[in-house]
Amino acid sequence: MNLRDKKITDDKYYDSLQITSDRVVLHSDLNNFFASVEALYQPSLKNVPMAICGNEKERHGIILAKNDLAKRYGIKTGETVKSAREKCRELVTCNSRYPEYVEYSRAVRSVYLQYTPRVEPFGIDEAWLDVSAYAGRGRGRLFENAEALADEIKSKVFKETGLKVSVGVSFNKAFSKLASDMKRKNIPTVISPDNYELIIGKIPARDMIYVGRQTNELLKQNRLFTLSDVARHKRSYLGELFGKKGENVWDFARGYDFSPVSVYTVKEDTKSVSNSRTLPYDVTTVEEGESVLFSLCESVIERIRERRMGCRTVRIYIRTCDLSTMTRQSKLEKHTDSLFEVFSEVSRLFRENAKFSKSIRSLGVALEDLDSMAMFQMNVFDKERDLKRAEIDMMLDKLKAVYGDKSIFRGSSLMKKELSEFNKKHPAFNHNL
Repeated sequence: MNLRDKKITDDKYYDSLQITSDRVVLHSDLNNFFASVEALYQPSLKNVPMAICGNEKERHGIILAKNDLAKRYGIKTGETVKSAREKCRELVTCNSRYPEYVEYSRAVRSVYLQYTPRVEPFGIDEAWLDVSAYAGRGRGRLFENAEALADEIKSKVFKETGLKVSVGVSFNKAFSKLASDMKRKNIPTVISPDNYELIIGKIPARDMIYVGRQTNELLKQNRLFTLSDVARHKRSYLGELFGKKGENVWDFARGYDFSPVSVYTVKEDTKSVSNSRTLPYDVTTVEEGESVLFSLCESVIERIRERRMGCRTVRIYIRTCDLSTMTRQSKLEKHTDSLFEVFSEVSRLFRENAKFSKSIRSLGVALEDLDSMAMFQMNVFDKERDLKRAEIDMMLDKLKAVYGDKSIFRGSSLMKKELSEFNKKHPAFNHNL
């Protein structure tokens, strides 16, 4: 199958599309990012198995990142420090210094922006770059130019920050990420319209972006182990098996990812904010859980009010002592920035879903479907009630702005200060980089 062949599928799904392969997209991935930044501060860490973890005294003892030497012992992100030390007694652990990671991430992005304004972050350590215009300056050598450009970017990032980055080159976002994941030593992997069938044919389907554990299990049950296995079938067959998700996997396996690389802006179009906290001890009652959730609601509401936005969806995260996680969400009647309304819904979700058969280790709150509050009008029947709540919220905001976050709080929080009091402005809580 060739992208230049218009009759690409019996499903006729793409027959009417103008398919082009003249885009050049890079995917950059900072190697062992957190661990590499720590090694810049402590060069001795380069030669020992080391991992970044949360503060063990505050029960944040989970592996957040590790270097290559630690990986050789089978240490994995997300496992407990205790488990990691059982695998490697010599493991050196460091607490996360998130503000520094943010600064290094921004420094690397400033390098990318020297080549193109289309830089789309994917987490703190990855990004896509659309360099079609830059690479197209040498006619007829689009992907050769892109490979040289990837080398130049790698060298410049290392020179300016001391960090190593893997760069994949392709004609869409999905394949460029596959290419960077291959991490060939000092050589960018190029997946072009001419070679992609040979390169991706034997790649496990689980390696494709957005193919999670559950989707991969479904694929294996239907004997679809590699991307070529997926691509051999009709799009409609994958749709019958897995619905829209199956169609998306088929699209990506065939290279039909037309999603654009967004133009980078410092203030991105935020669609959600979230905050979570690992607790100083496991909680076993509704009252303890709600004390934490109220503080989390305060922090996320403050962040959307700063943007003059309201949310339509609230989501809670509950992690139990065995590290299993439950998420529940609810759609509100209208967009709101009211702490009272958000906490009422969060509390309802928590009371209905926290069964306490296992004690709770951490909790989180997310506000989603954000939009400008200027877009919405109050319902005439709720206007008086909403205005009173808005006046209370504004008064609380002013008091905190003048006298600090701790100047006013719920009386119930005095019972469990260790649960309700924490630094709500810590950079680790804000992921909108």
